[in-house]
Amino acid sequence: MKYTKNYQLSQWDAADRVLREDFNRDNEKIDSALAAVPYAKIKEVLVHTPTAAVDLDVSDVDFSRYLKIELFLQCPEYRDSISVQVNHLTNGYCYGGTSGGSSGNTNTTGALASFRQYGYGVLLFYTPHPQGQVGCVTITSNGANSFSGEQRIAPITWEELHSFNFSVYQTTFPVGTQIALFGVKK
Repeated sequence: MKYTKNYQLSQWDAADRVLREDFNRDNEKIDSALAAVPYAKIKEVLVHTPTAAVDLDVSDVDFSRYLKIELFLQCPEYRDSISVQVNHLTNGYCYGGTSGGSSGNTNTTGALASFRQYGYGVLLFYTPHPQGQVGCVTITSNGANSFSGEQRIAPITWEELHSFNFSVYQTTFPVGTQIALFGVKK
């Protein structure tokens, strides 16, 4: 019998005898290889009907298992800002630009992040520590020649985080909008 180069999975020829044990051994190898991949999709939401708000429930996620968290939003047909909040909180988010350092910033706003026109962007979160506040850097683009970046901190800790909440103004998220949360496992 022949085997694949990388994982030594069975490659049967027409004359080879196929055995259940070979399949089981191959499935164990595949399962082990997938478990070893550190980058994984944690949660995903796909909009099937137009709506003004989308929630991503993360109440069952143990963020202490991750070194890095990223949230992607793809909503290319939307032409206005998209607001991101946590636990439906509408105030208390501290913010500052990504250029130039500062500390003790007292500027506050009503959202963890805002995606600009055309809805392309990513939130890169600070390393999740159970007692650390949920903080992120937002990078957005209009798909052409404009981009922006900010850093914001939510008024809650990773341990208190239950949901990410997305909303739009004066319209709805179009069908096909995709929100995906990824993480790098420890």
